[in-house]
Amino acid sequence: MKPYHIFLNPKNALKSVEEYKELVAGYSGIQQEVVMFVPPVFVEKVANLGVEVLGKVGVGVQGVRLSEGGGTGSTDPQFISQFGVKYGLVGHSDERRAGMTAEEVERILAAAPDTITLVVCVGEATPTSDIMETLYQELENLHRLKITKNFVIFVAYEPQWLISTNKDDMFGMIHEEVVTHCIRTIEHIRSLGFDQVLYGGSVSDFSAEELSQFNVDGFLIGSLSRKPDELAQFINSLK
Repeated sequence: MKPYHIFLNPKNALKSVEEYKELVAGYSGIQQEVVMFVPPVFVEKVANLGVEVLGKVGVGVQGVRLSEGGGTGSTDPQFISQFGVKYGLVGHSDERRAGMTAEEVERILAAAPDTITLVVCVGEATPTSDIMETLYQELENLHRLKITKNFVIFVAYEPQWLISTNKDDMFGMIHEEVVTHCIRTIEHIRSLGFDQVLYGGSVSDFSAEELSQFNVDGFLIGSLSRKPDELAQFINSLK
């Protein structure tokens, strides 16, 4: 079986190069290449750490947004190649909850050069039928854009209501029903024609056997990425 793609998102929890150095050194127990998304200020130095310390840690830029009208503070997709990396993270659930819209995500993809690979996060705030229909419409729009531009994107399914930092209501579902919901949603994403699909909603809540049923190509991992030993165990359990 081909190894899963593993993308790591420690978010903004690390505040210095030394903290990143310690974290990357802890990845020595991981036996495959991974890609870590970091804030732009750390990209170059963390990329060097990945080579010096391990050689298996690629680096991408988190928080990709358009600097429309020359605005301040955005990591425009046109800038990513200037960092010397080829991956960007778009529309993470943290940004969605802060107000990023599906339309903004589409504009980011439309502006992105085909020399970079974007991991595009999608997911419902609640598993209700009306919100799911809105999600499916967003996915259809993204797929049309993907065909038009003919570039590589990973779609990361992130059910926002399952993410550990936001999980306070399971909407009456027991665990088995949650697994079934995720499987069905991922199959719908596949049916639209996406060929690179990730799962990214509190992966450690599921067993390796359950995750094997998700029919994904890899995982976008958040808080677990800051725990190297547990991360290595998780990745090894997927084999």
